[in-house]
Amino acid sequence: MEISNQYRELYDSFIGERARTLIVSYDPRKHKYEYKPYSHSNQPKAIDELSNLIIENMIFYAFSEEEVIEQHKQFGLLADLKVAAQYAYEQRLPKRKNPDTDGTTGEVLLDILIQVFEPVSQKMIARAKYKQQGDNSEIKGYDALYFTKNDNEISLWMGQVKTGTYSYCKNSIFVDLNEKYILDYFCKSVFYIADKVESSSLLPLLKEINKICFDSIKNKWSNNEKKRALIDLLEQNQIKIKIPCLLAYTSDIYKENGNLKESIEQIVNKAIKDMDTTDFLIAPDLDHEIIFIIFPFQDIAKLRSKIIEFKNSGE
Repeated sequence: MEISNQYRELYDSFIGERARTLIVSYDPRKHKYEYKPYSHSNQPKAIDELSNLIIENMIFYAFSEEEVIEQHKQFGLLADLKVAAQYAYEQRLPKRKNPDTDGTTGEVLLDILIQVFEPVSQKMIARAKYKQQGDNSEIKGYDALYFTKNDNEISLWMGQVKTGTYSYCKNSIFVDLNEKYILDYFCKSVFYIADKVESSSLLPLLKEINKICFDSIKNKWSNNEKKRALIDLLEQNQIKIKIPCLLAYTSDIYKENGNLKESIEQIVNKAIKDMDTTDFLIAPDLDHEIIFIIFPFQDIAKLRSKIIEFKNSGE
C-alpha cells in the first residue's frame, strides 16, 4: 500500500472519524470569494472534546505523511496520541505559551479542517518542519503551508488563521491578505521551501524550482526575472494557489435555543457582506482562490487556554 493511502487510513481512524462527529460542516457558498462555514456540537463539554482533538492532531500537523508512517512503524509513534503531541511540541512547534498570542490552536484546527473536510489525497509538506531562512523560528507569514495532490492536480495552500473576536479576525485577515501575498514575499517563500522539501511526488517540480535559483545566479538575472521564471513555471504546471483564511471567534449562537443552521447562515451572510466588497492586494500574477473559513465557537479563549495547559503539562 502506498504511503499516502496508509496515512489516510491511520489519519481517518485516529482523527477524521472523531472530527466529523464534533465539527459540523455546512455547504460552501461561492460569491466573489468562497465561504466555508463550520460549527461544533452544542454540548456542555464541546470545548473540552475539541481541545483533545486539536492536541491529538498535533503530530499529524507537525510531521509529514512519510514521517508519521515511518516513525509509527519504528517505535509506535501513534500508540498514545498525547505522548505523540508532546513529542511534536518539543520537536517542531513554537514554544509560545501566552494564550493571547499563541497561534497553535488555530493553526492545528485549520490543519484538521483541510485534512478532514477538503478532498486532499496527499499532504506533501509539513509547515512546522521548516524554519525561516536566517532565523531560528517558524516560517513567517503563512499559518498554513501545504503542497497537496489530488489525482494529477497539485495545489499550493498558503493560509492565514486568526482567533479572537469576529472584528479582530476580520481586520487582521484583511491586513495579511494585503501584505503577505505580494509577489516578492510569495516567491521567496516558495524558493525557500522548495530547497527543503523531499517529497518524491513533488521531485520534478522541486528540481525545476531549484534550477531557477541556479540559473538566476549563473545568468545574473534581476530579481524580477527570477520571480517571472517561477510564476511561469507554476502556470505551466497548472499549480493552483489556494489561500484559506480561518476566522475562529467566540459567538453567542450556542446560547440560543434557535436553529444552529439558521444562525450560521446569518453569520455567513454578514461575512459575505464584509468580504465581498473588498479587493485585496494579491499579486496579479498569482492565479489564486481565497477561501474564508468561518467558525464561531462557544468560547475560543477557553479553547486556547486548554492548549496552553497541555503545553505546560509536559514540564
